[in-house]
Amino acid sequence: MLSDAGRTLAGLLTGLAVFRAIELAFPRQGAQPESPLSGIKIWLVYIAIQVVLTASILALVDSSKAVPQIDPTGIFGLPWWAVIPLVGVAFAIAQDFFFYWGHRVQHRWLWRWHAPHHAIRDMTAANSWHHWSDIAVHALFVSLPMSLLSPAFGPRPFLIGVLISWQPIFLHSATRLQFGPFLRKLIVDGRYHRIHHSLEPRHFDRNFGAVTPLWDWLFKTAYFPRGDEWPEVGLAGIEHPRTIWEWSRLPWRLRGAGAGQASPVLLEADRPADDELRANAA
Repeated sequence: MLSDAGRTLAGLLTGLAVFRAIELAFPRQGAQPESPLSGIKIWLVYIAIQVVLTASILALVDSSKAVPQIDPTGIFGLPWWAVIPLVGVAFAIAQDFFFYWGHRVQHRWLWRWHAPHHAIRDMTAANSWHHWSDIAVHALFVSLPMSLLSPAFGPRPFLIGVLISWQPIFLHSATRLQFGPFLRKLIVDGRYHRIHHSLEPRHFDRNFGAVTPLWDWLFKTAYFPRGDEWPEVGLAGIEHPRTIWEWSRLPWRLRGAGAGQASPVLLEADRPADDELRANAA
């Protein structure tokens, strides 16, 4: 468990450093990313909670007895260096299927707890965190089923796991480096995922996938951005959380947070007082 936690932490911190460097070298035109320190602090707390909660849930699953370990090289009759990339792609697509449906559940019934992630206005590599309550959803909808299926995919190199963990960081990076017109139809990039965070109602509840647009396309939630479409992101009336305290307590401050991105989200602290309304009217 400790070794897995160490690899998870090392992989994520390395990914944050790599994509921060890419943002500085190839910034999005007009983007001026703020200091990553606040985002990194939130990330560290998030990872600590993730390791404990996910490990606790997966400890209940004995995956070695649920699904027999399979050697994919024996099935395909190919050398390991040819099979491993194929297995890695299959694993990523399968994981994204569970992520897709967990993500839709969050938007439909658990929006209050997912909303802090959409409150991010300065979307960068460092600001690619979710709320810590999202960890439970991810563990139940993604980690749990994938732990049962993992033996069927056979052993996977550490590099594949690292690349999968880097994908969410890339999706939120403020960089002009994106996939070309063909590859972006196969793999989700920042332009595609930014639509999911858009403030524009026509983009609401679109582009749920994090690895491939396949599931969005099959279940009719895909929106492929045109040209240089790069909408403003965030939630109307919600301030971007910049401290661990603001990030942690945001779901409890939400009022009127119904089911889905299109429903109104009101904060008690942001509602103008009656005397302020009267003064403005005067």
